[in-house]
This record gives sequence, C-alpha cells and structure tokens, in this order.
Amino acid sequence: MRTAVIVLGDLGRSPRMQYHAVSLADAGGEVDLIGFAGTAVIPAVAGHARIRVHRLADAGFGRSAGGLRRFVAGSAARVVSHAWQLFRHLMR
Repeated sequence: MRTAVIVLGDLGRSPRMQYHAVSLADAGGEVDLIGFAGTAVIPAVAGHARIRVHRLADAGFGRSAGGLRRFVAGSAARVVSHAWQLFRHLMR
C-alpha cells in the first residue's frame, strides 16, 4: 500500500503528521511525506526505510509591498506554484 501524507506547511513543524507517517510505515505501507522545506524532520522519519520525504519550495510570491493588486496577484501566483508542485509529486 502506498500512501501520501501531505503537510500544508513546514514539515519539521508538523510532528503529528510525521508521527502519522511513521505509524503508516510501521504498519507496512510505503509513505511519501510531502510538505514545505524548512526545519528538519524528526529522526524517526529521517531514518525510516519506508518513508520518502518530498520538500516543496515555498515561493515568496505575495509577501512584498506594493499595494493590494500586487498582493492578490502574488498570492494567486503562489497558489498556482504550490498546486503545480503538489501535482507533480503526486503523479510520480
């Protein structure tokens, strides 16, 4: 059984989702842990043979000054970027 655990945030700052991934892997499943790059994952995840960690790049769109239109356009670009990265990882 292959399972994807998707974290909509920093992987290292989501211990509950990491523990879910470890539990699924200990039960015999192959686990793909997908989330944003940032802090390191716990050692139980990093050293597990059945868990593959996929880190998404968090583009900085939408975080700069310049008015409401620029913020909305940047936020939309960020959503499209994240959706595309997630789609690519799920289709592998």
